[in-house]
Amino acid sequence: MKSRGWLLAAATTSFAALSGAALGYPEKPVVFVVPYGPGGPSDLGARVMQPAFKSATGHELVIQNKPGAGGATAWSQLNSMSGDGYTTMLTAMPHIILQPVVNQPSGYETEDITIVLVYGYLPEVLAVPKASKFQTVKDLVAAAKASPGRITIAGTGVGGGNHAAQALFDKAAGVRTAYVPFKDTASGNAALMGSQVDTAWTWLSQGLTLKDNIRMLAVASEERVALAPSLPTLKELGYNVTSGAWWAVAVPKSTPENLRRQVSQTFAKVIQDRQYQAKMSEFGYVTMAITYPAVSDFVKQKTSEYRPIARQIKAKK
Repeated sequence: MKSRGWLLAAATTSFAALSGAALGYPEKPVVFVVPYGPGGPSDLGARVMQPAFKSATGHELVIQNKPGAGGATAWSQLNSMSGDGYTTMLTAMPHIILQPVVNQPSGYETEDITIVLVYGYLPEVLAVPKASKFQTVKDLVAAAKASPGRITIAGTGVGGGNHAAQALFDKAAGVRTAYVPFKDTASGNAALMGSQVDTAWTWLSQGLTLKDNIRMLAVASEERVALAPSLPTLKELGYNVTSGAWWAVAVPKSTPENLRRQVSQTFAKVIQDRQYQAKMSEFGYVTMAITYPAVSDFVKQKTSEYRPIARQIKAKK
């Protein structure tokens, strides 16, 4: 994934214009719908944002969890919600790109989602239960080649980031594993810790939190991460796999253009908060600010990267 250029571009975003953002907005609490249950990386990142939102705007950010279908339940309802700027929704890529192809009908199309700000990135990790016999990725690949289709890999939902990572890994390693979808990250991690599955694709934030209960084998990032410097990347192990998720703020399509910009600028100002950024870094997130004028090009780039992966997953169903 070519995220590095976007991260560098985001780092140079001028926030001078943001300080005067949204005169009079918000004038009351803003709802942020999270399409997943409590405890996962999406929910975690949203709740870390709450005090920063209050500090920056003087109003509450109200989290509403609406889990189901790997996020599709909420995303399919987004455009039926009020476009007054006070109902926003967390979206995730590549999920909104994969689902409409893999899960037809998903209830929405990628183009139906109006993203106003991309605010964070989180890489994925390949992990096994603490008691697993697999000590390395090489061990796992050898077992998968010896028993095609027998090694189970947990992930969140069908057509999400974890599913994409499994497809990319299988292709790069020349293996065939069995993807086991769970309703949310917490459920998949519980199955992993209980050795109900052989391995899992999960998020770096979860791997760092659960480190005493699971064993991370590799991270799917371009470079090693500072929070886990001994954890190798899949690339350095010989598997050309980079995979993660980009978190974003979306609004209903009925939201007027000027209000879309105000919501984007307000949230971009919020994530400048140093305590927010420090807390997100603790969990392995990379904070970024791709604001409304640049979002469309970013989504187009990610769509061109992930549509072939979506078709690959669809062909295996």
